[in-house]
Amino acid sequence: NKNNHKKFFQFAFIFMAATLALMANNTGFDFYFLASTQRSIEYIIESSGGWRIGDFYIPRYILGTHLLFFMSFAIIPFAWIIIMLHSLLAYYILKNARKLNPGYSIGGMAIIVINFVYMSMSGIGFLAIYCAYISYKNDKNWKIPFFIATAVHPVTFILSFFSLFLKKRFTALKILLFTSFTAIILGFLHSSIHGKNLSALFEKYLDIFLLRARFIAIIVIGISLLVIFFYFLKSKRIGEIIRKIDIPVVLFSIILIFILSLPAQYIRGGAAWYFFSQENSNDREKKVIICTAWISRECYKDLSYKITPRTRFLTNGN
Repeated sequence: NKNNHKKFFQFAFIFMAATLALMANNTGFDFYFLASTQRSIEYIIESSGGWRIGDFYIPRYILGTHLLFFMSFAIIPFAWIIIMLHSLLAYYILKNARKLNPGYSIGGMAIIVINFVYMSMSGIGFLAIYCAYISYKNDKNWKIPFFIATAVHPVTFILSFFSLFLKKRFTALKILLFTSFTAIILGFLHSSIHGKNLSALFEKYLDIFLLRARFIAIIVIGISLLVIFFYFLKSKRIGEIIRKIDIPVVLFSIILIFILSLPAQYIRGGAAWYFFSQENSNDREKKVIICTAWISRECYKDLSYKITPRTRFLTNGN
């Protein structure tokens, strides 16, 4: 029927935005590092490391990289798993936000665009947290996105504890305990990991945060002002307009970012570079890592090198 057709096209536009956003990543981004770890469960353990608490280790991404591996059935290229996950989370964010104050839609659009483009495990977690919260506000199923938020990154796992202030705290606590228990089991199984001390990691990430603090502050302040403005703006007409343009705004923003990213893709290597001009480069390493992410998991057999520092991917490398 007409309503189903509308939903199909809405999801298709979000899927297109997620695809273009991931293509905007060059080989210096987290996406390609994560793609390179997905060749096997053993390599996920070896490359991702862990968090050390005394003599005990917890996988760096908790359950995240393991879940993505099993979601692919060890067959589907990593990019399409990320695109589908991004698309589903974004679709449910915008669908459920439309039923609330326009501020929720504005916040959702901003979170989607930022975390689509800067793909990371924490970004998936932030999308999942917002999806769970919006679903909770609409009394919809919030448990699956909430589990994803607890499972994919330590930062969003910690943020998920704020859910204990909500009415469904007992259900949230059960999900948090399940994630924790599974991570502990993985810690026992991965006891040979050479993890990093939590205090040393805290200092490292604090330094990174301070370097990016101005950029983060501008984004947070900007989004907050928009959300506050539209939250208190009670115009039904404005609300209707925002609900109609949410997906087009996301798609247009991603298309613009993709176009602006093309020079970086061609200089540093990225999906557009691979599909249109990779034969002009001798950088076999970049060709293989992009192939493994987008085309076929069979390309992993040519990925014999150990994970190189990410700065290696930030150069032309010819």
